[in-house]
Amino acid sequence: MARHSYIRMTKLNDVCGRIDYISNPKRQEYLYATFSTVKPEFWDLLSAQSQMDFWKSNQKGKCTEARELVIALPESFQEMDADEILKKFVEKFRGEYGMQCTAALHHNKTKNNLHIHLIFSDRELLEKTEEKIATRNMFYDENGRHVRTKKEILDEEGNIRAGCRIIKKGNPYEIRFFGPRKEEFKSRKFLPEVKNMYTDLINELVPDKSEKQKVFDPKGPYLPTKKIGKNNPLEEEIRYDNALREKWNDTIDQVLIAGGTIEEVTEYKTKVVTDRIAGSVQEYGYQPGLFADLLIRAIEVLIQFLEFLMGKQNRMEREVPEEGAEGPESESDDIMQDDAAPDGQPGDGTEGGDAAAGTVPAGTDSQSGKEPDAESPAEGTGAVPAELETIWEEILTSGHLPERIHPAKAA
Repeated sequence: MARHSYIRMTKLNDVCGRIDYISNPKRQEYLYATFSTVKPEFWDLLSAQSQMDFWKSNQKGKCTEARELVIALPESFQEMDADEILKKFVEKFRGEYGMQCTAALHHNKTKNNLHIHLIFSDRELLEKTEEKIATRNMFYDENGRHVRTKKEILDEEGNIRAGCRIIKKGNPYEIRFFGPRKEEFKSRKFLPEVKNMYTDLINELVPDKSEKQKVFDPKGPYLPTKKIGKNNPLEEEIRYDNALREKWNDTIDQVLIAGGTIEEVTEYKTKVVTDRIAGSVQEYGYQPGLFADLLIRAIEVLIQFLEFLMGKQNRMEREVPEEGAEGPESESDDIMQDDAAPDGQPGDGTEGGDAAAGTVPAGTDSQSGKEPDAESPAEGTGAVPAELETIWEEILTSGHLPERIHPAKAA
């Protein structure tokens, strides 16, 4: 199964400090390359105007000066020319969106995560600097706020208070180097577009096809893992949660290989995980322990469904066709394999697997060994298979966590 690409975006409140952090060899132990489409002065001007616009807007919170993309790369990229790789990624963004960028390529401290930091401006530099000229004297208090009259910046003795200032008529009171923030970078569709763009680029560059990646689909059957970050007090809890999510994803892969369909497991995830978690949060609030317990049970159901599918495959491989069969069935394994029934054609339920032991899997007809049409949906319908529903109910009513996916074994 293809690995999911990892690309995230964050807002930067101190773009100059961030650029220094990602590109300074004294601050990055494994820094391989840096590349910028502009000189450092560009970011100084962008920071100053962003802070000024934020201050004038009287908004709460923190000012967004620029934005950053973090792009995880396959480890095989370490064998390529670092400068060339980084330049390709920067020029791809610059060509698609026309914005100025600064980027760095490096490893983390443990050298198990090769990635790019790409910082970009969400404002365009104006071709001509805009100046606003005061048509009368303008007064500003010690907080930089424009006030209407001179009296508002005077102390009791009639002197201008410290920090207050006057801009005389005919002088510029505002200089703009950049246009407004572009709306496309605020839209929800922007990040998915970038993920697809860079995932396609990674797949073009990987030397081995087995390293090709795909974009994570939140509506698909898989569960995303969470980033831990530095000095996170919930690090142990998140690691445990991620271990369970990885176990779920691995089991989904195995179910799909064994013959389950994307539609079936996606519908199962929606009904058993997504919808139940939403209901639990609404009723009890955010409680990670409840999510873990539910996911452990859901994984156990998948594992039992996987075992059912694998057993079903084995039986189908060993079945003998009923039509055209003459005389008693041969006891020779070699003959039985040569005359094996085609996929989907049942035998008489007397050879191989559970049938040989006198038992029939849940949800099958005891006479023919076939899954009843009324319970087993046609492939690709998206309905949860009856076997999954049955196993889930059994796990819920058992009242205990499955031993093979016990929390202690998840990490």
